Amino acid sequence: GGVMLHSASDAKKMEETPRIVEVSDGGGDDDKNGVDQQLASAYSQGVSREVDWSHFLRQLIGKAFDGACHDFGDGAIRVTGVDWHAYDGHASIQEKRGRRSLFYEVDVMLDWVAESRRGDDAKMQGKLRLYNVAQDTTYEPGGDPDKCYMYSVGMRPATSAFERAVAENAEELFHVVCERVGVNVISQLVLK
Repeated sequence: GGVMLHSASDAKKMEETPRIVEVSDGGGDDDKNGVDQQLASAYSQGVSREVDWSHFLRQLIGKAFDGACHDFGDGAIRVTGVDWHAYDGHASIQEKRGRRSLFYEVDVMLDWVAESRRGDDAKMQGKLRLYNVAQDTTYEPGGDPDKCYMYSVGMRPATSAFERAVAENAEELFHVVCERVGVNVISQLVLK
């Protein structure tokens, strides 16, 4: 079943409250064949509690890229928002034998616009996908794809000098966005 919200304040309370999952140690007999208990035990391996912070991660992502911009020659490329239809993000804190561990994974699509400063109203729009952002990967340009943040840039084919300049500079937005993820998202998750 679903959750029925009665007011905006109820929705706000649910957003601010982490979901806590108590994980069994596999000692009970909750089903006839024990399969569910075996799976829980294999998963948990001593995990006594897991707190889901995915809602908090989503809030951080929503604010992280405000003002993110890369300036170049005759223009600037600016993040204009998050494409929430393409967003996938999860964060949780697991407690195991008295120690806490943070687990997270982010795959986010950002909308951007490039605007000319030459006074000719030239504009170009595109997307930047940032993915493979997780607790076991790092921002390391040119590093191992299995261990580093990854990105892809999408835009229409360049037909003017301005659009070619945008195409040459669009991937620089990756560096700006990664800095924002580190400062505005991951460091905030670590504080939880």
